[in-house]
Amino acid sequence: MRVAASGWSRHMGSNPIFNKNLENLVICDDAWVAAASSWDNNTAFINSDRLEIFHGRKIRLNGDYRVRIEIEKDEIAFIFKKIFGDNLSQEILDRFGLSVDESVLVSMLEKRTFSEIVRLTGDNHHSETVNGPTPIT
Repeated sequence: MRVAASGWSRHMGSNPIFNKNLENLVICDDAWVAAASSWDNNTAFINSDRLEIFHGRKIRLNGDYRVRIEIEKDEIAFIFKKIFGDNLSQEILDRFGLSVDESVLVSMLEKRTFSEIVRLTGDNHHSETVNGPTPIT
């Protein structure tokens, strides 16, 4: 993640404020600890609705500036994983309008036995036979 400021009233070039490697991000349980330790560390705090990334540095910018934050796609994916964990629930998929690619589903099913797949689908699934619904066992 790169943060830079550019002169607003006339273009004076980009003034880098900081550049952080988010893959080395240390997630703290306490926002105060994350902020206090940000002078020497790459720290962040995750609460229920946001990620706070801290960076301590003496900054002197005289004038009006436009600040630009650049976050690479890999870093966005990394942050998403840090916030929501390794396993995506149906709730998260629905909340962000995400879907799972069919090739991922096929790959997941290929790694399971039939009995594991049946167990994962629950007991209330049935197959149709000539004589009517029959529970899958």
